[in-house]
Amino acid sequence: MAKKTNLEVLIESSWKVNLAVSIVLYIIYLVLRNSNIKAGFFNIGPIIAPALKFLSVIVFFIAVISFFVSLLKNQKFKNTISLDDIKKLSWQEFESLIESFYKNQGYSVYHSGGENVSDGGIDIVAKKNGEKLVIQCKHWKAYKVDVKVIREIYGVMVSENASKAVVICSGDFTQPAIDFVADKPVELINGKKLIEIISKVKEKHNEKDGKADFNNKTYNKSYQKKSVLILNDDKDSSSGTKYSEKDFMPPDLKEKELNNTSKTAVPPLCPFCHKPMVLRVATRGEHQGEKFWGCSNYPKCRHTEKFQE
Repeated sequence: MAKKTNLEVLIESSWKVNLAVSIVLYIIYLVLRNSNIKAGFFNIGPIIAPALKFLSVIVFFIAVISFFVSLLKNQKFKNTISLDDIKKLSWQEFESLIESFYKNQGYSVYHSGGENVSDGGIDIVAKKNGEKLVIQCKHWKAYKVDVKVIREIYGVMVSENASKAVVICSGDFTQPAIDFVADKPVELINGKKLIEIISKVKEKHNEKDGKADFNNKTYNKSYQKKSVLILNDDKDSSSGTKYSEKDFMPPDLKEKELNNTSKTAVPPLCPFCHKPMVLRVATRGEHQGEKFWGCSNYPKCRHTEKFQE
């Protein structure tokens, strides 16, 4: 990874910090503007004040740029939903994605300018509650990360007194690399695992916002108070159909089970809760009439997958 300039580091740092620095500089300018601070025979207050004012304006504009850069990174994080999306990213975008991932988990994240390993050293350092992670990003699309890279980042972790080392790649790792970290505080995250944990972080934040994500659409949880009935073929009895709380869904998610198709299709397992998925059809919205796999653990799990004939 190429070493970032000081300006890039400032722009990619927290916009809140930059804004706070700008405000402090401007307050100091106001204090010094009419002060009588002297150095020898000279009143230096009015001399220093204009420079502080200029500097506060510069830092303010950097804060504005940092704010929009942060928005763009978060949008990229939200839009990354598949391994193909990750492989299409440039190495800079891949690193920004990882940075956003850890920020969304509450870590303070900053770039390291170290050159401790052959690939340019630690890419990212993340800190939270006394925990320090050293993170190496490998945006290798066609190659597996070998054990040499893992040994190097492990050595850096020890020298930096970090709690754990993390190596994240868009591809995969060789078996010797996986074996090497078996008894060490080194976490290996390949492209497939990265998508899974990103999805979990997104789901966690959707729940905090009082929203649930379905098929890339956002639905307010308050809709759950309004019940809509769906039919399940495994609940039939001589007196009719038996229903449970799972049979009630919000209006925008109204669906019914496909009894005839579900008997021939092999249901996949939900990658999140490992429950069997059920074949359904959407009856509203832009996906009306389309078949899809929905988790049978609904509403506790809302994972869906496209159904391919």
